[in-house]
Amino acid sequence: ETEDTRWISDWCRTLDLDPCDGADHVERWDARIHPEDLPRAKERFDATLSGAREFYEAEYRVLTLGGEWRWIHERGRVVQRSLGGRALRMAGICMDIDERKRTERTLRETKARLDTALWSAGIAYWDSDVERTMISLSDHWFAITGYSRASWEGEESPWRRRIHPNDLPRVEAALEAHLAGRAPTYEAEYRLLTAAGDWKWLLDRGRVVEREASGAPSKM
Repeated sequence: ETEDTRWISDWCRTLDLDPCDGADHVERWDARIHPEDLPRAKERFDATLSGAREFYEAEYRVLTLGGEWRWIHERGRVVQRSLGGRALRMAGICMDIDERKRTERTLRETKARLDTALWSAGIAYWDSDVERTMISLSDHWFAITGYSRASWEGEESPWRRRIHPNDLPRVEAALEAHLAGRAPTYEAEYRLLTAAGDWKWLLDRGRVVEREASGAPSKM
């Protein structure tokens, strides 16, 4: 009711954050949350106070005293209510997740650059779980072949079924030679039946990137 907030450690100061101790804590703390993150965090906080949510949990950027944005993860819950259900006391924790969020952003940016490079070069990317014969494909694969992801992934062995019969033995031999360790990489040219019903020549290249302790290939 008074918004009098107490930290049980100097966590804020170690991260160069204003702890906003004392009265009007929520208003002063919210003023330092990034404008893009504040609506979602505030909605969850208010819902927890009202009892609509059991727990409060949010990730957001908060402005440091030095003028930089830092990602934190906050969790909390109401630990005391009045007989009428009004929130009287709340407790929670804050965690520094800035390094993780920056790493995630770097990975997203790297993926975006890779996708752009592959798209501009007319290249599709695939990833195969050899043991379970599961293959994931980049979006550009479907742009090249004309198939939808849903229809392709809903079939059993869709790739093998669409390779030209005259090319299939050569493709399978090249794949088997690499999986068995007789060839350093897998490489094959073949015709693939597109969704439009015509044959498109493809050059396929790949390599095993993970093997079991026994030497058996697990990921390609």
